[in-house]
Amino acid sequence: MLLVARLDDAEFHDATDHYAMTATRIQGQGVTEPEDFWFGHSTLLPGVGAGTGAVPTDKVRVALAGHAVVTTAGADMGLGPCCSACLPSSAERCIQGRANQPVQMPVIPSN
Repeated sequence: MLLVARLDDAEFHDATDHYAMTATRIQGQGVTEPEDFWFGHSTLLPGVGAGTGAVPTDKVRVALAGHAVVTTAGADMGLGPCCSACLPSSAERCIQGRANQPVQMPVIPSN
């Protein structure tokens, strides 16, 4: 069976340690039938994002539009359109929108 989910139909949720941004779950984790994975989408305005901390799963974040900066203990990485970063679960990280346009960023966690 094909399960189709649309961003326009997704509901916002409070993402832990995220501020002044929107986070949605599009597939999985109670939103749709699959329980062994989820897929989400975040919109970050300039100067806002996720606070510093480690997360329980590895995650790939893809900047589709806008510019974000991912800060880790090792470096600052800029993510522009069609650029992705894989953040391991053990990494302390901070993500912020930069420039003067919102960042559209799908979030793909590991199992």
